[in-house]
Amino acid sequence: GTETGWTGLMWAAFNGRKPVCEYLLSKGAEPGARDGTGRTALYWAASKGREDICDLLLAKGADPAARDANASLPLHEAAAAGNRRLCQLFLDLGSDPNAQATGGVRPLHLTADGGHAEVCALLLARGAEPDARTEHGWTPLHIGARKGHRSLCELLLAKGASASAVTEEGDTPLHWAAFAGDKGLCELLIAKGAPAGANQKDGYTPLHVAALHGHAEACETLLSKGAKLEARTVEGFTPLHMASMGAHK
Repeated sequence: GTETGWTGLMWAAFNGRKPVCEYLLSKGAEPGARDGTGRTALYWAASKGREDICDLLLAKGADPAARDANASLPLHEAAAAGNRRLCQLFLDLGSDPNAQATGGVRPLHLTADGGHAEVCALLLARGAEPDARTEHGWTPLHIGARKGHRSLCELLLAKGASASAVTEEGDTPLHWAAFAGDKGLCELLIAKGAPAGANQKDGYTPLHVAALHGHAEACETLLSKGAKLEARTVEGFTPLHMASMGAHK
């Protein structure tokens, strides 16, 4: 072990050294050993998408349901890594597609962040809730929109995700599509019912956000869909103020 509690097996699994893993296991290395954060070699292999090493560890008795100190499963890591085969394997072995880690984070939130549409489709097909919320009210659609992952957002919307879902701060997915400057995604969300002039808690509309970040095409789209140029934040700022703050003409 090391100061972090890492074993040689964890190091080899993380770094993709299958022959080293086989050797250590043959010498009695414990596949279920945990490091200082409660993570196993299987967890670390899954985080890097090491399919062959996950197969090996599982064959040697590694537990796919072992959660770390943040209640995160190997499934969470495989979803974050965008590895469809590993996600399918962990689901087949009984992992819950709606398993919550600390903060209410589910595998679907993590795969949305990475824009992994294939894994998203798999999780949804296996029962993941399309509108699952983190403890601060973020849905996978908020997360996907923030990164501009349009095909993933299309998939979530097709499976029933709400285009007008609101976080604790009052953000809608459209606020985040405006932040990303994705004109097509803004159009898609509005077509699916997102209000073009939605206010978050501080009074910012998607148009304020797009203007602040200099996304002219997104601004044009929002204005054409009914966003108001005279909309004011709680502090009294209009979208034009935001454009000048961002030094965008």
